[in-house]
Amino acid sequence: MEEIKKLSELYCTGCKYCQPCPVGTDIPCIFEMYTYYNVYGLKDHARNMMKNYLEKEGKTFADCKKCGICEKKCPQHLAIREHLEKVCEILCD
Repeated sequence: MEEIKKLSELYCTGCKYCQPCPVGTDIPCIFEMYTYYNVYGLKDHARNMMKNYLEKEGKTFADCKKCGICEKKCPQHLAIREHLEKVCEILCD
């Protein structure tokens, strides 16, 4: 049961309806990294992917303006801003 709960914690289908983000954050990509961490247990891999993403894109999570445009477009009704903060706490050094 605990394994199944991990799957539902952040159920992003990767549909990309939340895109484009006004500041260029690739939300589905970031949530996929969290899936590697949370569901598959690939913690080091997910952290390395996040580090590479942030370096490549020249971004930080502080770039998010918390505008909520992504949440309005999400068919899963995810609390994207809240989840992004959580993912950052977990995957960012």
